[in-house]
Amino acid sequence: MFDSVVKMLNKEDKPDLFLEYRVELENLISRADDFGWGIRDSFDESYLNLKWLEEYEEPVDGKSAEEDETAEEKWLKIHQDSREKILKNVWCVACRDAATIVDYHFTYDSFGIVLEGKCRNCGHDVVRIVEMD
Repeated sequence: MFDSVVKMLNKEDKPDLFLEYRVELENLISRADDFGWGIRDSFDESYLNLKWLEEYEEPVDGKSAEEDETAEEKWLKIHQDSREKILKNVWCVACRDAATIVDYHFTYDSFGIVLEGKCRNCGHDVVRIVEMD
């Protein structure tokens, strides 16, 4: 259902509906862990496909897009064993299973470190959020 809403918003010619429902969508994402394993990853992936998101993206904590390297620095502060477990535990909506992320890059947003890449099994786009304090 969440993915259907995102697809409907992407069909709109104007961002009005996106702007009206953006907070509700973000609230659903923040509560998605309560819905079951892998749901948040699926929500994140759908949400990041919103065509209006980049245009209306607000800097997090005053950080600009030029500061993306800080996401990698934060990633490297996570213990090596934990990083390996995270990389091998990314939800792929195409495989409908946990997978390993490859060809990934880092960004940072209000949820934490965002790893965007490909599923090693099928090549589908995958996203993994690593929540940071």
